[in-house]
Amino acid sequence: MDRFVSGGEVPYAELRKAWQDTTTQHPGWDLPIYEEFFRAVREVNASLPADRQLRVLLGDPPIDWSAVRTREDVGRWLALRGHVLEVIKREVLSRNHRALVVYGDGHFRRYSKWRGTDGPSPPTLLNRIEGEGTRAFSIWTNTTVQLERLQKDIGTWPIPSLTIIRGTRLGALDFKYFAGMETDPPTRMEEQYDAVLYLGPVSSITFAELPAALCADAEYTKMRLERMALGTGGPNGPDVVEFNRQCARFLRQPQK
Repeated sequence: MDRFVSGGEVPYAELRKAWQDTTTQHPGWDLPIYEEFFRAVREVNASLPADRQLRVLLGDPPIDWSAVRTREDVGRWLALRGHVLEVIKREVLSRNHRALVVYGDGHFRRYSKWRGTDGPSPPTLLNRIEGEGTRAFSIWTNTTVQLERLQKDIGTWPIPSLTIIRGTRLGALDFKYFAGMETDPPTRMEEQYDAVLYLGPVSSITFAELPAALCADAEYTKMRLERMALGTGGPNGPDVVEFNRQCARFLRQPQK
């Protein structure tokens, strides 16, 4: 990945392992936006001197799928997903650098115990980073909540907008309005996140799906289905059903 984003040549068969060979069995990372992200960093770096170029650090443990045979094998690799913190400590914190950490919003909550659950909740990635003595700036990327109902003027904001929420109407709202569940004890949005990224009305947001070329690639689909079969849902699990649903739309062509 270092070689690729700095402008070097990397065979595509090797490059795609960066997003296809993760501990996640489902095809979420095969969506084109992730490859586009890596290529966007490479394009930005092409205009920068070497000492100002961006790096992309891969957070998942380096799973070797050629040696994975059983669900237990997958479980052993999943147990190593704390590897991302070691990467951040080694490549960022120890060098006094800054990093933009791109993970799902749930990894950046400051308080994660839900009402009605027993026992302590495991620390989030944000908790673990801040446990190293570093203050992180956490961002909620909104794709599910109609923020305009919570604060009417949001509909006039530029798209996209990033707003710091401490001391604002949004920040004072109970986090349950954003998460759909109540924390124990209840928390305000500003206690969970530092900012909200507004991408426009929820009704205007679209989500990428698998491209036709991947669905038509027999080698790829065989690989993905075999890996998903090792998940908790087995060969008929929800990930397999969703994968087949996405690819089936390319077969719905009118017959001549």
